[in-house]
Amino acid sequence: MGDFTIQREKRRRRSEKTQRALIYQLEHVFSEFEMDLIVLADHNGLIVAAAGDERAARVFAVYAKSLANGEEPNEALTAVMPDLDPERIVCESITLDELPLYLCAVMDRDEESLAGFSRARVGLQRIYYTTGEFTKETFEGV
Repeated sequence: MGDFTIQREKRRRRSEKTQRALIYQLEHVFSEFEMDLIVLADHNGLIVAAAGDERAARVFAVYAKSLANGEEPNEALTAVMPDLDPERIVCESITLDELPLYLCAVMDRDEESLAGFSRARVGLQRIYYTTGEFTKETFEGV
């Protein structure tokens, strides 16, 4: 009976709209893997989709590229998340049809949480390939 409820909920949270599908994907991973924050940012430092504290997500989006390149968190990040442990930040670059994006999360680095981060990345790629709306123009100024 529980499986049916989960399947129904999962179907209710699907969308053919790219932006909404991305948000659903990140919200699902955020909740299931108990992350503090997960953000998909574009090359301009703007949020494409996020789950968690909105203010922290905006700041992480700005610094996502730097974090993906291995830079340490700066004062702006620690100001919005005072108890931020740099060891809990996971950030990767993702390129989809030459569109640079950055997926960042604040989470535990155990095997299960890392699998959740990987699931988010794969889900974002799936959304890209199934919606056909995921282009540079889709996210300009989002």
